Amino acid sequence: MATEAEMRLRRCCFTGHRPEKLQRKETEIRVDLEREIRQAIQDGLTVFITGMARGIDGIAQQGALESNGESFAVLGCGVDVCYPKENNTLYVKLQE
Repeated sequence: MATEAEMRLRRCCFTGHRPEKLQRKETEIRVDLEREIRQAIQDGLTVFITGMARGIDGIAQQGALESNGESFAVLGCGVDVCYPKENNTLYVKLQE
């Protein structure tokens, strides 16, 4: 098991934003983020922290889980509330 100091060196945080109109399609963003996450894991990052909001936060969270990274979500509501509801599957996976 890694020490606390080693874990600090292996963390990565993603945060999104809410542009009025995305310049690229969500699928393109998803592919790019998943590629970046896989590369980050290869480079030694193992812990991913992000929100569960629509868009980039949720996409990054899903990509981290699919790439077998350890993933944590910063929730905007109580731990017993999934918001947005469309991320409920992701919410359940994070609890496992």
